[in-house]
Amino acid sequence: MEHLELVLALIFVVAITGILSKLTRFSLPLIQVFIGVILSQLPGFRNINLDPPFFFLLFIPPLLFSDSWLIPKREFFKYKWPILRLSIILVFLNTLAIGYLTHWLFPGVSLAEGFVLGAAISPTDAVATLSIMQKYKIPTSITSILNGESLVNDASGLVAFKFAIAAVLTGTFSLLNATWAFMLLVLGGIGVGLVVAWIISELRAIIAKRKLAEPFVQVTLSLLTPFAAYLVADNIHVSGILAVVTAGIYAGMNDAKYMSRDTRMHATEVWSLLLYLLNGTVFLLLGHALPKVISDLQMTGWHLLFAKALLITLCMLVFRLICVFLSTYIPHWTTSQFKKKKNPSTPSLKNIFIIGWTGIRGAITLAATLSIPLTLADGTIFPNRELLIFLASAVIIITLLLQSASIPVLIKWLNLKDDGIAEKEEHFARIKVLTAATIALESRLKLSTAVEEQNQIVKIIERYNQRLLDISLNTETSTSAVKKTKLEQMLRMVALKAERAELLHLRNIKAINENVMRLIERELDYEEAFVRTFKTY
Repeated sequence: MEHLELVLALIFVVAITGILSKLTRFSLPLIQVFIGVILSQLPGFRNINLDPPFFFLLFIPPLLFSDSWLIPKREFFKYKWPILRLSIILVFLNTLAIGYLTHWLFPGVSLAEGFVLGAAISPTDAVATLSIMQKYKIPTSITSILNGESLVNDASGLVAFKFAIAAVLTGTFSLLNATWAFMLLVLGGIGVGLVVAWIISELRAIIAKRKLAEPFVQVTLSLLTPFAAYLVADNIHVSGILAVVTAGIYAGMNDAKYMSRDTRMHATEVWSLLLYLLNGTVFLLLGHALPKVISDLQMTGWHLLFAKALLITLCMLVFRLICVFLSTYIPHWTTSQFKKKKNPSTPSLKNIFIIGWTGIRGAITLAATLSIPLTLADGTIFPNRELLIFLASAVIIITLLLQSASIPVLIKWLNLKDDGIAEKEEHFARIKVLTAATIALESRLKLSTAVEEQNQIVKIIERYNQRLLDISLNTETSTSAVKKTKLEQMLRMVALKAERAELLHLRNIKAINENVMRLIERELDYEEAFVRTFKTY
């Protein structure tokens, strides 16, 4: 199958897996892995050969950039110490522990190769985790820490992965040299990420202020940012991973200053589609690679191989639990001893347990593992590449199966409850923005001299005041207001449906052409988007 046909076919299959997930209620990544295995047996898909560096470049930057752009920055800095402990210290210890365990279980695997596996399976998958947790109301601190950990351990795990790969390729490792190289990689990567993100941000701000381009240009620049940060950093031999993460954090903090409504809507749609396709393709390729990896291993005693993969996964999860408990309680215990009094801010035991148990591996782990070079510097085959890919794949599948089943049960068993912080902040923000709007309209009313404009301003102010009243009341009046607006939402959707039907009818009888239809249809789309989000007032 030609490259273009293959890409189009994979996109089509990703779409089909989305339908299957809705029909079967199974986890989407698991369905995609299963379909990938089936594809590997079909004639047109058997010979999918991926260039590891290109694969890494194609998948890693946009996935990391989106995570770092989306993460709430306030919570990220608020919980910075538990996040850093989980995503740096735990990644380092996990890489060592899994490396030694793998070397012990498979004597033919060197320590450096074991560290490759340990680093690859260190990053957790926030998307897979939160897709499970979003159905339940849990404390904000848990989701914030898991989000932040996933972002930073993606970076730290992939940096460790690069070092482990380099150790295998060169056959040497010096702790002193690695420490200096690590500092250079980290500081250089962060610096490059800031510079690239700042340059692109300033360019986009100039374009927006001078109205030099359509929103599509802004979205295109946004899509290019992670690749620009990664390539610049990679070419000057610093961490492209940290450059992408830094660029994403910077962009997430500054993009809102100049992004228009149209740009935000287009960017959300384009990025959502891109990430959906990338994540889906990664898991399809995992399933596709498994049969070949298993056949290339040429080993007997499959029950023993699977048992060892399960043991590595369980040890990794238990090790994570122990490290989370220790990294949480030791700082609080030492602080309490130093102050000679009990530390009242010690986190809840059940919160720590759910954070410790939640360690699903996903797209980043897979993308890293599939990017393991095919050969060493001298042209010989990379040792135990198929085994490492198999073990990483097994870890991903086992954690998906195990934790997809266990996390909902644990949330209910531990009786985790939402702390209500998000709702309170949303309530506060709505009141403040509506008050600001009312003040601005009242100022405009004082300056207005046209009677028609004055009447219109008064009507809008009355509507804002009614919305403020409905939001401010925390009694049954507020509840009835919500019911009233839900009824209004339903009635407006009925009206919009009628408008769309009539518009289509006018096109069909050739009373209007497609251009007129699309113009009005776009207005109806915006109206429907507003109505569907019109939930609180």
